[in-house]
Amino acid sequence: METLIKIRLATDTDIDRINSFYNTIYSSDRDFKKFNWEFNSAPAGKAIYVIAESDHEIVGTQCVIPYFIITSENKTLLSGKSEDTLVSPKHRGKQIFEKMYMLLLEECKKQGIEFIWGFTYAAKPFKKINFQIPFQSSIGILVQKPLPASTYLKSLAANRSFSDQIKIDVLASYSRLRGAIAFTFSTSKALITQNKLAPNREGFNYLKHKNTFGLKLDEAFLNYRIYSNPYNQNYKSVQLHLENGAQIEMVYQISDQKVGYIIHLYCSKQITSAQLKSFLKSSIQQSELKHCHILRFWGFKHCVQNKEELELLKQCGFTFINKGISFVWLNLNDQHHLSPSDFVLSRMASQGTD
Repeated sequence: METLIKIRLATDTDIDRINSFYNTIYSSDRDFKKFNWEFNSAPAGKAIYVIAESDHEIVGTQCVIPYFIITSENKTLLSGKSEDTLVSPKHRGKQIFEKMYMLLLEECKKQGIEFIWGFTYAAKPFKKINFQIPFQSSIGILVQKPLPASTYLKSLAANRSFSDQIKIDVLASYSRLRGAIAFTFSTSKALITQNKLAPNREGFNYLKHKNTFGLKLDEAFLNYRIYSNPYNQNYKSVQLHLENGAQIEMVYQISDQKVGYIIHLYCSKQITSAQLKSFLKSSIQQSELKHCHILRFWGFKHCVQNKEELELLKQCGFTFINKGISFVWLNLNDQHHLSPSDFVLSRMASQGTD
């Protein structure tokens, strides 16, 4: 006789069991502090967290984290980010994911969440419950040291063939050459300031185009996502302000593997590729970025603002690979006309747990 699967909302008393399930599947070490930060301390409120149980054992998890969204007209909306999608291998094929989401959708609507979004490498289950998969990210890289960068890139996927390894070596060398050429004729006299400035603050909105929307990147969100992050405290924010009022802002992080991640990049409309090159060159020379083997950027082509950033970075020597993660989207409010093609995204939309 098949054991009944129970689907219910999780409580704080379930956290240790949830972490044990998660850590067993992923060979991770997530503890109470990390869970509480990620799921219970976002500015828009605690996550709606659902678990599936069989004989009092957790066999599935799924949650939605409430995130504030801001529009280019400075209107604030409530969205939900899909996270912690996990079903035990022993219990797959029993529609546990679908049943967990049925409860989640009810709770999201009760809380006024207008749409759910997220990222996944397993798009098929989301398609089955009417999520759209409108686009994927691309991976942008700027190699500074080819040999260690190549070793790092090979480590991202196990069991690569010999020909794949050769392709990675060629990619690392090609990226280094492109970057070197791009920076050859750029100056590095830009004065970079390092302050904790939020991309959304009084009188400033990082969204440049009408009808666009994105995460509300105010001080509260940065305190949550960046400065209180228990996974990594090595985040920096740098800015360049020009006499004509134009500005560039960048939040970056450096991993223990000497990989520099551009978490968020903002360039005023007036910024040219030459000015961005100067900014990047100065940022590298004046910071720990100069010790990085490789710089990485999460690129998107779906949205006009994201596409502008991607094209600027290409001119600065970045190479983009179209092998990114899928974006998922489900609208819960027929009254608004938001389109995922207007969602301005950056690595700030990732969880910052890697």
